[in-house]
Amino acid sequence: MQEIFLFICVLGLAKYSVCEIYTPIFFNEEEVRHVREVPKEKPPCKEAALVKILADCQVISPESIVDIAITDFDSACKIVSTQTRKVEKLYKNCTASGLYMYLINGLLSFDEKLCKSNEFYNEYDRYDNFQSLTN
Repeated sequence: MQEIFLFICVLGLAKYSVCEIYTPIFFNEEEVRHVREVPKEKPPCKEAALVKILADCQVISPESIVDIAITDFDSACKIVSTQTRKVEKLYKNCTASGLYMYLINGLLSFDEKLCKSNEFYNEYDRYDNFQSLTN
């Protein structure tokens, strides 16, 4: 194959004026080591850190997430926002599992959908005000 390509190149039949044969480049082990490494699984988070975050938000069950939204929404958003930043920082080094994971995911969802999303919050606020008027 190389001989045919060289022949075409010498005759000037090639499309380009400069003809070079491609030679593969081989990298040494140090240059490709980072490509082969598989990221290690993160260890589980310390239970005390997860419990502290949930306790600061006064979350002990999925129902308590709804309860903090109903009782004092504005202060709950401030607290949950602060705690979700701690969770994001904590999740860089470890992972949660089981009930802790579900409760923390509920807090993250609460922060994202109610505290940060104005459209969803406005709909929730209308519903909450309507419920207050009917009771």
